[in-house]
Amino acid sequence: MREFEIREKQDKINQTEYWDGRILDLQILYFGDEVHLYIESYYENKVDLEECWKVSFLACVALNYETDAQNRKKFKVKDFTKNQQRWEMRVVLLPIYYKDENRIETCQIFIRDSEELCILDVDRDSGFERYEADSFFEALTNYRLDLEKEGGILQCNGADKCVFPSPMQLNFGGEKAYFLEMGKQASLNNVYEIFDQDKPNLNCVSVAEQKQFYDDWFTSLVGGTN
Repeated sequence: MREFEIREKQDKINQTEYWDGRILDLQILYFGDEVHLYIESYYENKVDLEECWKVSFLACVALNYETDAQNRKKFKVKDFTKNQQRWEMRVVLLPIYYKDENRIETCQIFIRDSEELCILDVDRDSGFERYEADSFFEALTNYRLDLEKEGGILQCNGADKCVFPSPMQLNFGGEKAYFLEMGKQASLNNVYEIFDQDKPNLNCVSVAEQKQFYDDWFTSLVGGTN
C-alpha cells in the first residue's frame, strides 16, 4: 500500500512537468519540518502567468538542500535578468595545454547569451575573467589570445586548426563552425560545436595559425570547387 501511494504521488508530481519549469520560490519552514516548492505552470505549451504548482513536503524526517553556488562562485542568482535564466547557461570544463612547461590546466567556462552579447565567464586558478563579443567564436578567440600570452593553447573544437565558422554561423551566435578541407567547399556534414572536444584528431593551434589556414583554404577554392 505504501509503495502504491509513493508511485501515485510521483505520478502527480510528474504532472507538473517540473523539468521544464522555473522554480518560482522555495520555502523551508519550521526548521525544515515543512518544505514548499512553487513551480512554473504550463498550459497548452505556454506559461501560465496566473497560477503555478505548489508541491509540499510535510513532517520531513531529513532535509538535504544543495545548490550550484560552488560552481558559480562569483555569480549571484539575484543578478540574472529574466532573459538570463540559469537553464540558458551552459558550463564546460576545458583543458589548457602549456607546451613549454609540458603541463595541462583545466578551466571552467560559463557560456551564456544576453540580449545583446555572447558572454564567456572563465574561472581558473589564477582568477576570473569575462569575455564579451558579438559571437561566441569571437569571445572564445579573445580568450585564446590571452592564453597565448601565457604560452597556453585551449583544447576544444573551436581552437582546431581546420575549424572556422562561416559568416552566417557567426550571425547565428558562432557556437558552431565548419571543419574545412583544402580545395573543398564547407559541408553541413562537417559541423562541430566549438566548445566540445569531439572532433577526430583534434589539432589545437594558435589563433594566428587557425586564421592562416582559413585564408589558405579560402584561396584554394579560387578557380573551381569540388
